[in-house]
Amino acid sequence: MSSNHTRVSVREWTEMQQRIAELDAYVVNSALEVSRLHAEAERRRREIAAAREASTRAVNQAAQALADAYQVTLQDLGTGFASEIAAQSSDFRNQLQSMLADARTVSGRLGRSDARVEALAGAYDEAFRARLEQTAQGRERADLVLQELDWFLQQIREMNPEQFMPGDYASLQALRASINASVRAGDYQAAVAVSQSSILSASRVLTQLTLANERFHRQLAEARGAAAAVANRMEELASPDGMISVTVSGQKMEYPYDIAYWSNGDFVSLRRQLSQAEAHLASGRLSMQELAQTQVEIDRIRRQLDRCDQRSRHALASSVFVEDTAVRLHNSLSERGWELVDGGYHANEVKEPYTLQYEDGSGNTVSIVVSPGEKPDEPIYAVEVFSESESHAGMIKDGIHSSVEEAGLRIEEIQCRDDCHLNPTPELFKQNMIEQARRRQRQQ
Repeated sequence: MSSNHTRVSVREWTEMQQRIAELDAYVVNSALEVSRLHAEAERRRREIAAAREASTRAVNQAAQALADAYQVTLQDLGTGFASEIAAQSSDFRNQLQSMLADARTVSGRLGRSDARVEALAGAYDEAFRARLEQTAQGRERADLVLQELDWFLQQIREMNPEQFMPGDYASLQALRASINASVRAGDYQAAVAVSQSSILSASRVLTQLTLANERFHRQLAEARGAAAAVANRMEELASPDGMISVTVSGQKMEYPYDIAYWSNGDFVSLRRQLSQAEAHLASGRLSMQELAQTQVEIDRIRRQLDRCDQRSRHALASSVFVEDTAVRLHNSLSERGWELVDGGYHANEVKEPYTLQYEDGSGNTVSIVVSPGEKPDEPIYAVEVFSESESHAGMIKDGIHSSVEEAGLRIEEIQCRDDCHLNPTPELFKQNMIEQARRRQRQQ
């Protein structure tokens, strides 16, 4: 006798599946848990905001220090009127603030920054050279260069030079060591000659580092914010009080929702991947390229989480519809006098097919395996009748199909398979159908 594989549906199932897939179908059914989730989200927000405020403060202090140093250099020259010095200082400060403003935007005109950095560094170097010319030759001039270079290096060290400009920072340190060696040797002329471009380079590096820090920390805050949003969603979805709550045809239905369970480990894997990305961000020692790559990874995790959630909801819906099908089948068969001798989810696992086995007291056995179909709202039940009369077995199957329609199920498709040789006993039939259902699920 061939087994029958019947795909069924109910209008309410389609509507219910659509409701389950909607974002707001998921609710946390505990005011205390909702409060905890909100507090955790707020903690993350404040932590990111505090870090961003600290980085902004450090950048602003560096910019202020550079602008103040330029003003002091102009004042030390003593060659201009106070109004001229104020105007030059104001222009220097405005140029620096303009570049910082660009660095704080997403587009950040990086191409223009290079030219403006050179102009700013050139202005500082010109003012310092003029001041240097007023200083006596020899040691006094060499000491002034060293003093100025040391000030720059001190400011540069506060701007993470090893992270953003390690080569330039090392060059400045080497230049300072060379100047100092010449001074110690008493060769002041050589010290001054070596230092010709030192202040230009130092002012350039400090300006570039100030901008680099602003761009980096802005992007870092954005990445941490994106990671926090994903973490908040994960916390919400992982809540032990999470429910899928839907109303269909005026009837409200609620189902406990364990995304870690329904996703078959995918959710746990995504949480682990997010933790790795967050740890990467927390280190703070990333290049701009590494930071951008981490942002891409966080966005990938976000999209994967959305898909994981939808797949998990589909799995839950499939299980609900499988059980509904089994209950309707059972009620119809029981009314026709069939006695249930074994039934339930295979291995007591709700993600597994639902099996039913009946006897009629006359030597006939009906074995049914209900499993998810390709669509959550169209489960499949496979049925085989074990009887000494093949014609009687066929009549029993026809009767089962009739009872299905009486139970409110719409038959979408019936497949008859010539596989009786593969299913000689109810137990083997059940095992084979379960394995087929598993293969079908793996292929989806």
